[in-house]
Amino acid sequence: MNGIENRNRLEASVTTMEKKRTYRHWTTLEDRKLLELRLSGMKFREIAQELSRTAISVEKRYRKITVAQDYL
Repeated sequence: MNGIENRNRLEASVTTMEKKRTYRHWTTLEDRKLLELRLSGMKFREIAQELSRTAISVEKRYRKITVAQDYL
């Protein structure tokens, strides 16, 4: 492997790392919207599209905030 190939490989891996999405904290407004949409009958994947999040993230957050409400 020559220097140019090594450089190209390094640039490709840096580009891949830059594209990786980092965690975004949930806002109170997003929590309210999630509960509202779920109560209206929307599925997690539909809510995920609405909130620009993954379906698994939406489902986990929903379970977390509904369990928390049970303890209040």
